[in-house]
Amino acid sequence: MQIDGHHTATYVAARIAGFSFADASKIAYAAQYVDDATNPGIVQFEDNNSLYFRIASAHRMIDYNNFIDVENHLAWIPFHFLPGNDSLPAGHATGDTLSRLVCRPDSHVARDMLRRAMLDRDHPRALYRLGITMHVYADTFAHQGFVGALSIANQANSLTCGDSELDRRIHESSKQELGVALIGNIKQGIQVFLKLIRLVWHEKKWPTEFISNFLHKSPVGHAAADVYPDQPYLKWRYVDYRGVTVERDNPAIFIQAMEMMVRAMRAWRAGDTSMDLDKHQGIASEDRAASERLFSNATNIDGEERRQIWLQAIGSGQFSFGSELPSYIGKGAGSWKEQALGTKKKTDTGVERYPYSASFLASDWKLFHDALQIHRSDIIHEILPRYGICAA
Repeated sequence: MQIDGHHTATYVAARIAGFSFADASKIAYAAQYVDDATNPGIVQFEDNNSLYFRIASAHRMIDYNNFIDVENHLAWIPFHFLPGNDSLPAGHATGDTLSRLVCRPDSHVARDMLRRAMLDRDHPRALYRLGITMHVYADTFAHQGFVGALSIANQANSLTCGDSELDRRIHESSKQELGVALIGNIKQGIQVFLKLIRLVWHEKKWPTEFISNFLHKSPVGHAAADVYPDQPYLKWRYVDYRGVTVERDNPAIFIQAMEMMVRAMRAWRAGDTSMDLDKHQGIASEDRAASERLFSNATNIDGEERRQIWLQAIGSGQFSFGSELPSYIGKGAGSWKEQALGTKKKTDTGVERYPYSASFLASDWKLFHDALQIHRSDIIHEILPRYGICAA
């Protein structure tokens, strides 16, 4: 999913599930910020005594980390492509290790993730953890069929939506985004080169092999499928690495994801640690119809443009909870990061020193990053090992 799904659709789901405007706004902000928390490392403060360590939950399109197997396992697997264990429960597995890493919608692994998030229900980081969990849960639907690492399972051949002009526009849009990213990341391009050289000995692979794998043989995530999995209005197909034609109906997939998010958040509010989602109500007919219209009719390729359409619908009172206007500022003035650290920069160099105050400990940004680390630790060290999966 892109920002229209992770921010506005998640906000709507949270309000339908019974959360207040303030709490739903926080959940939706955290859900989207998973895609925007791209700066890892130590945060140093001007008092020379205080430090904070943070992790990145995503990499930008042009980032050397996308060529590195370990970095992919640390970001894409726990936050964007949760392994589905072939949709089997813990203690059961096929003999195909690769297929077990493939992301599956609403898998047993995903339900365990929902249950694990309940452990933070009474903690100050609770809503941030829930937002992060909703991001990953939604992506088990949108990213189904792909692996959050460099893998042959991510090959997508004969990719098409059946409309050659729309195919062309989507590919051109991606190329333009790629070009802008390249121009804006000259320094990072140098870092890519130096990092890959250092990796020659450590990974026993030449840099050209990393690049070849990333682009052709073993893409990361759904890179080979372009942005097709994240376009909510799209119906499309591709041939996977096994030679099987896969048909995808994104409007149906996205509304199902939203339905299950509502059920999961109702269960969370009710304190239902079993996460038996069949016990909880989904989306009522009026709200479902409005959501289906938005998923199907907002056909802009750019996710932010689609989010604005959702915001117009929310602001005009098209949902049962009335007219509201949730906001999201990922970086810059007014963002969680600016409020916590006093910086408007989108990218950190790693040598900055920020002013420290006692309010930092209770800031949205810090509590989000606390939840981010707990989530990743739980996925990698607690949940996946129960399924015999060693992911990082």
